[in-house]
Amino acid sequence: MKKEGVEKRLRPYLFWAAMHLAAPDEKGQRRAVLISVTQYPGGYAEDFLNILKICSQIEIPSFFQEPIEPEKLEIWQKCLRSCEDYFGTKSREYKLLEKGIIVHHGKMPGLMARLLIDVIDKKIVHLVLATSTLSEGVNLPFETVLIPSLRRGTGELNIREFGNLVGRSGRPGFGTERRSLVLLSNPSTDWSDKEARKRYLSLIGELENQNTGN
Repeated sequence: MKKEGVEKRLRPYLFWAAMHLAAPDEKGQRRAVLISVTQYPGGYAEDFLNILKICSQIEIPSFFQEPIEPEKLEIWQKCLRSCEDYFGTKSREYKLLEKGIIVHHGKMPGLMARLLIDVIDKKIVHLVLATSTLSEGVNLPFETVLIPSLRRGTGELNIREFGNLVGRSGRPGFGTERRSLVLLSNPSTDWSDKEARKRYLSLIGELENQNTGN
């Protein structure tokens, strides 16, 4: 049997953390969470659906509530209808959207992409799984960005790409709170675990050197 990579093994923890972070805090305030993936958004979406299915018999964080305000409800229903038209009710995109999780990727039709951005901007949905296509040219209110992988294809993210991922949280005009979290496993002797931690420490070191230089 092929052994799963560290990033694949950590996905259940990633999704559970995202749901908790998108749920209301003790004051009832909700904060938007972006799971920023560099590749394979379909695989993440499929695994998220599987986790939700496994957790269907237990209480999960209340990260989504269908809007009751007429304006927001109209936007939400229009978005659902468009997603059904483009992808179908059996698609990962539609199944997750129904549950209050947006999936955004490079193959998203233009109208559908604009509707999803509107749903995020109006704070109807607070949990988003997306590639870099989502943030290009738009400011969106994400307080937390979760980064599950520092790889792109067969290579690694460079410092500019990593800086762009980290910089998606706390966009101007959407409050001062911001945090970007990179998902790593506990230290172990596993080669992939050690390589992931090595990549992370190297990128952090480069960022610190850049900030010191400025």
